[in-house]
Amino acid sequence: MYKDNPAIIIKIVDVNLISLQMLTSNIIYTVERKEISPLIKEEEENIPSLEILTDNEWKIANYRYDIVKHIVDNKLRTPQIKEIAKKHNIHFSTIYRWINISLKWISYCTCRKEKTGGKTKAGSITTLIKSLMILLLRFT
Repeated sequence: MYKDNPAIIIKIVDVNLISLQMLTSNIIYTVERKEISPLIKEEEENIPSLEILTDNEWKIANYRYDIVKHIVDNKLRTPQIKEIAKKHNIHFSTIYRWINISLKWISYCTCRKEKTGGKTKAGSITTLIKSLMILLLRFT
């Protein structure tokens, strides 16, 4: 975390300097190590549950998730992505934005730790998918 925003470390410049890329804006900062904080705990995160989504919001999020999942699972390239965009009447840059959000969020979540029964383990896949669906709905 840098200035209360999630970020990923992209380069360790030296012992005291780290380059970070913000997950929300893609801006890269080089900061002192003491300026960053560990990732917040899941209980403190403001990830709404899927139960608060309306049926229409759920359909939209699921639709976007299915498109991204198909592209990532099949390792599709630009020509195929443009075909998918045309088929779904979506600009291909929008699909790339969904992919970018998804991959960064997956990277962020898999680096997180969650406490369960006194032990610490990687974030659950259910939490990962739920929060990704919310992101796909909100950040497009």
